[in-house]
Amino acid sequence: MIHGMGDDMAIGSTAYGALGGRDRALNVYKHMSIETAAPAELVLMLYNRALRNMEEATGCLNRKDIEGSNQNLQKAQDIVDELLVSLNVPAGGKLAQDLAAMYEYVNSRLLMANVKKDASFVQDAARVLSEIRDGWAEVVGKHAYR
Repeated sequence: MIHGMGDDMAIGSTAYGALGGRDRALNVYKHMSIETAAPAELVLMLYNRALRNMEEATGCLNRKDIEGSNQNLQKAQDIVDELLVSLNVPAGGKLAQDLAAMYEYVNSRLLMANVKKDASFVQDAARVLSEIRDGWAEVVGKHAYR
């Protein structure tokens, strides 16, 4: 059972505290999507979230919102770190080694973007991660993992 879901759950209810009924319903939907996704789909969700964080960081950097860019860059780095540590290099061989090198490159670009406050580093990272994500999405789409 999801925390906070009770018999009083109704869209528009004030029982949700700070979140309105619509926002709460969307959060429940997102939570359920994650809980029911296959592992391959979860990886795709991580790629998409990291790319969204990079996009948001770029916007923040362009607006000179240093705090916002830092938060989004760190979130993207955390996701890429998780993808990196979840690789099984002995089983994955050269492919896993290549992915590890690309994840390390992406994280180095995100770190430089945060240090130098330069969106061009974020764009480099996003370009590489987008290519990986697109390849992964193609595999997931062809094999319909469940």
